[in-house]
Amino acid sequence: MRAEGGRLSLRPSRLSRGGLLSTRRFREWVRLAALLVLLSSWGCKSATVVGDLKQEDANLIVVVLQQAGLAAELTTSGSGEEKLFAVSVPATQEAFARQVVATNELPRNQELKTLLDLLKEKSLFTDESQDREIYRRTREWELGQAVHRLPSVISASVILNIPKIDPLAQLSGGPRPRSTASVVVKHWLSPNGATLSRGAVATLVAGGIEGMNPEDVNVVMTGIPPIEPMVQRRGDFTLLFVGFAFFTLLLVGMILVLVLKNRALTAELTARDRDAGASTAAAGSGGPQSSAGLPV
Repeated sequence: MRAEGGRLSLRPSRLSRGGLLSTRRFREWVRLAALLVLLSSWGCKSATVVGDLKQEDANLIVVVLQQAGLAAELTTSGSGEEKLFAVSVPATQEAFARQVVATNELPRNQELKTLLDLLKEKSLFTDESQDREIYRRTREWELGQAVHRLPSVISASVILNIPKIDPLAQLSGGPRPRSTASVVVKHWLSPNGATLSRGAVATLVAGGIEGMNPEDVNVVMTGIPPIEPMVQRRGDFTLLFVGFAFFTLLLVGMILVLVLKNRALTAELTARDRDAGASTAAAGSGGPQSSAGLPV
């Protein structure tokens, strides 16, 4: 709006058009900033990988995930004896974290839970077959834990075949039935070519059962290549976050400049409109004049 020849023109001035353009730019930058904030908040969200854990199992999973280059954290729920733990990672790392947990077969207390449930079902009066079953399952778990403690072992499962000994056959000098075992071992492949020895596993298991020889133990081994840490697989995330933070600060600075510029333009437009209105009012209050410029 501007005054032309004593009349008030409704055509926008060059400055007002610039002000409208700046306002549109400002709105576009605000929308872009809102989109970046949403993306940033999504990247900062956490996802639960494993829940309802005891503290020992949760600590082990956190250590394994952190060794794989993941930002794993512990969260708790409940209190007292009912206190449980969960392991969470950033949402962008959830898929890789689940792969690491599955490869390491975590948590590792499933066999112990099964054994404890079996012991809870044991009544005061049990027959010989139940006692032999409890003994066999207990020895299987203990030997599996012993094999699992060997270097580079991920998991180990032991199955025992302990035949029933007939006392009468032993008194008559008959042969003693031999126990056998099958062991399934999952282990990491060593980068330097060193491998876990089947003989060491067979000797360890055979030593836990009376009368068993290492030749009576069948060992099946599966080698798994080491998991490459996420930092080496996908680059350094620190540089990514630093770049994103720098871009965000730059965007905020540009928005502030546009805000200040928009305010300055608005104030200048208001002042010019006020001056134009004052000039129009002054021209209208002078009264009619003759063509010679003299009052009629």
